[in-house]
Amino acid sequence: MEEWRPPILESKRLYLRPIEIADVESVFAYACNEEVAMFTSWYAHDSIEDTREFIQEYVIPNYNNRIPEPWGITLKENPEMIIVTVGVTWSSRANHCMRFHYGLSDTFWGQGIIPEAGNCVLNHVFEVYKPKRIRAYCTTKNANSARALEKMGFLQEGTERAALYSKGEYRDALNFGLLDTDWAERKGIDLKETG
Repeated sequence: MEEWRPPILESKRLYLRPIEIADVESVFAYACNEEVAMFTSWYAHDSIEDTREFIQEYVIPNYNNRIPEPWGITLKENPEMIIVTVGVTWSSRANHCMRFHYGLSDTFWGQGIIPEAGNCVLNHVFEVYKPKRIRAYCTTKNANSARALEKMGFLQEGTERAALYSKGEYRDALNFGLLDTDWAERKGIDLKETG
């Protein structure tokens, strides 16, 4: 069976590429950071073995199932160093709904990396996978994440109280959605012509 990997995508400043086991050190460099993991559902990685397990037991199986989650994002001037992961998974294939995910090294917070990488991923996903809806969420305490989602065109659709149980506490979640029609309007695409 041929190994599937998501395609390499490119933006003005970034490469979006598949993550491989050789990337374990650069992924660990941000995944071990408590500040980065603060608003995520996962704990900071304690060892490089945690990161290796993440790649072997989460990333590669997703790729084997043709799920583009996650892409490793690098700056063009340093294509070997992954600074962020961005991807999508199916929330419900039957309902044509996907979920957008990301995590970013705190060194690069506030530089527009997530919206830039996210726009590449969203372009690809709407074109290839053709979901009706892509959803995303963040905790109510993560204003920067909410702002990044809005910059990509996601609309806040509500707040779910105690929606996430993570790291020993219940967290309220802001829910966001982006429809194919929203994306097409934003990009000037006529969905009737594209099928």
